[in-house]
Amino acid sequence: MVRSSLRQLLRTPWKTLLFFLLMAACALLLVFGSVMLAETNQRIAEVDSSFTTIGMVEQDAYITNKQEATYDHCMGNILGRTDVYADKISIDALDFEGAQYVHKPVSRPYYAAYLPSLAARPSTEYEPENYIQFQALEDMTELGQPTPILIEKVLNAEPPETQVTTFVDPSTARTLAEGEIFYFCEHQFVCNEALPLEKGKSYMANVWYYACGAHPEMEVVLYSGPRMNQYDRDGSRREPIVKYAGNCRLDEVTEGYWEEGGRGQDWLNQLDFKEKCSRLFLVTPTDSLQLIPAFQYQQAYVEQGREISDEEFRSGALVCMVSEKLASLNNLQIGDKISLPMTYAMYNASGDSLSEEACSVLSCMNAQGELYQPFWEAEYEIVGTYTANTGSTIEEGKFPQCFIVPQKSVQASDSENITVFEYLNPWTCTFQIPNGTIAEFDAALRENVPEMDSLTVTYNDNGYTDIMATLQSTRTTAVLLFAVGLAASIAVVILLLYFFVVKQKKRTAIEQSLGMTRAQCRTSILAGVMVLTLLACVIGGTAGAVLTSRVDLGAAGKMTNIYSEPAESGEENEAAQPKIEKTGVTQFNTK
Repeated sequence: MVRSSLRQLLRTPWKTLLFFLLMAACALLLVFGSVMLAETNQRIAEVDSSFTTIGMVEQDAYITNKQEATYDHCMGNILGRTDVYADKISIDALDFEGAQYVHKPVSRPYYAAYLPSLAARPSTEYEPENYIQFQALEDMTELGQPTPILIEKVLNAEPPETQVTTFVDPSTARTLAEGEIFYFCEHQFVCNEALPLEKGKSYMANVWYYACGAHPEMEVVLYSGPRMNQYDRDGSRREPIVKYAGNCRLDEVTEGYWEEGGRGQDWLNQLDFKEKCSRLFLVTPTDSLQLIPAFQYQQAYVEQGREISDEEFRSGALVCMVSEKLASLNNLQIGDKISLPMTYAMYNASGDSLSEEACSVLSCMNAQGELYQPFWEAEYEIVGTYTANTGSTIEEGKFPQCFIVPQKSVQASDSENITVFEYLNPWTCTFQIPNGTIAEFDAALRENVPEMDSLTVTYNDNGYTDIMATLQSTRTTAVLLFAVGLAASIAVVILLLYFFVVKQKKRTAIEQSLGMTRAQCRTSILAGVMVLTLLACVIGGTAGAVLTSRVDLGAAGKMTNIYSEPAESGEENEAAQPKIEKTGVTQFNTK
């Protein structure tokens, strides 16, 4: 019966061929459009889950400068310009009602932890300081007048064991010795509060062997002393118990000065701190690796092990990542545990604060002159190492070699241990928003946050906007192809039924006159049509599948993972998980 039905169709070969080709074309469009739509939707889901959009906040601290005269006891009146700085803005100002943050704005701190078990950090600078107790041999008759002194005691810190160079003139890098006599100059341009020396009295100071500029001969000039830096969470500095100008300090040594509780302990504490400085290591807590610009900009990546997982970030697990450089130097392995006693907190830190010479800006004592103690200590398991490409145009070397830990793993307040608090900067002050919402979010931010006039926000979505535009365009094309194929299929089926079924009344009458039932007549007519349609659908569907496999869906078809470097066995790595490549960077900078 099927053969007879097909013979009947072949009596009108051109009409049959036309409907066959039309049906095959419709099948091709339906398969191509549906597969293309499914794959595009899958890629959109992959991009949404793999890409992040962060904002980096910066406050321009400098407002202007004003010209004013400064009196220097050595140099006299000096006309210069004094910089004027803005009040510090809190990162909390950006947390306005209705903001749709994935991760709220944070000022990511750096904590310094003393780890004597690790190899000392290399030092590229060494200040040739001399912590000396001396006796005035004459009265200082005039401020700024060099006065002869006798060195009674020298309490110098040992130079860093890993020192490789010095940044001063070698002729001035002189270590003083007990019993030597020098001329002492307070060098008031540096320290604008004078303490006139009195003959026979003893004093404690940190000095350089140097010429202050007003006197031709070499002298010992006053330099920085023990610092007592402490800040509140709003960035305001607490007044230290010992008042001194700038970083300079000159103490009169009185009875009990060196005893327990005396102010001489400040100098001993500072010296001890400087000797331990090369084994101070930075720890940074965060809620996501993507909030660290070095990772978002693809300038840091996992070297060994794995990233800290989202679940570990959420739960505050005691896990950490460490730089490959630090791990290799200290033979730290994945799975090792290390205790991190977090002691000194630095907020909005950048530049010198994060350099290998960070001790030059840190203070070991709070405003009360008490030594900082660890506010949180726990044993962390190393789950991965990372490599950071410093010195780039984006990061400018502002990402130090440090330990990365989940923010919630630090279960104690650092509010009494803040020793550095600078202005908002884009390397530590970040937030995350939903992908594709930069324009809407920025408009809401400027409408609701008055402080935005003084802030600059840089958005980075790692190319999400461009890639998503390509994918959305591809999806629109897929929907149109599927819709056209569906509409054409309906039309072809209707025409097919009309010409090959409805218009076959004569044929049906003849077949019935020959003794065939109505059911047999319908089968005779539809059998050939069904075979023809099925064959057309198979051929068209196969062609659609082949075409789909050969068509490049644009940028989405070229994406690989942003963070993990390819494994040595590339094929195994690709089989294990799909990769998504951030092929471009879409960056917006708004002020």
